[in-house]
Amino acid sequence: MSHNNTTEEVLEGLSALDIRRLNYPKWAHQIAGGILVLIGFFGFVENVLVILTCTNNKRLLSPTNIFILGVAIGDLCMVCLGNPLEFTSAINGAWFAGDAACVLVGFVVYLFGLSQLYLLSAVSVDRYIVMTKPLLTPKITTKVACASVAGCFGLALFWAVCP
Repeated sequence: MSHNNTTEEVLEGLSALDIRRLNYPKWAHQIAGGILVLIGFFGFVENVLVILTCTNNKRLLSPTNIFILGVAIGDLCMVCLGNPLEFTSAINGAWFAGDAACVLVGFVVYLFGLSQLYLLSAVSVDRYIVMTKPLLTPKITTKVACASVAGCFGLALFWAVCP
């Protein structure tokens, strides 16, 4: 029978010096934080541009582009809600926002990450139908695409809320 050690049990036998050695140096945390800042900045700008382009040009609201719009909205939410605490913690070298914020950020990242997976799968199914079943293509209307996007977010919310 195998025994799974908890973090506390593993760290119990280590000295403070050993625990400090497990951490990365400050410069590594700052590099990781800088990379997360760049990802956040470009993710924000590019997703806002996609959303503005799709909403300002109604001709672009094809069923496939509605899926892409859903991906951009989910990614923007991930960047705005998950990234700020992550990059500031990375720069500081440790989580500073407390347990409740840690749980909230974990929930947000899981929710929108899962919704991205579902939306990309929906894009794949849409492209599969368009390429291999051209007679079914007219059945994928903007209403169907919007319902599918809502379903992807709803399914992600269901699994994110489940314990």
